[in-house]
Amino acid sequence: MAHPQAIEGTGEELERYLKERRQDRFRLIPLQAHEERPFHETATTEEWIAALYAWSSSHDPRTTPLPDEAMSRDSIYEGRA
Repeated sequence: MAHPQAIEGTGEELERYLKERRQDRFRLIPLQAHEERPFHETATTEEWIAALYAWSSSHDPRTTPLPDEAMSRDSIYEGRA
C-alpha cells in the first residue's frame, strides 16, 4: 500500500487509498456477537433492591451522618450573593 505522500494523480486513487486504510483499521476491532446491555436497562425490581442493599451494606455503619444544617441551601451557597 502506498504512503499518502506518495500518492499523486486523481482523486480516485486517493479515495481508494483512504478506503483501504479504513478497512485496515476496522480489521483491528474485534467483533462481538452481542453487546451486553447495562444493568439499569435489564435489571428487575428484585435485582435493583438487592443491588441497593449490597451498596448500602458496603458502607461503614459507624459513619455519622451530616447534620441537617450542613445540607441546608444557605450553608451550601454560603458567601454567595
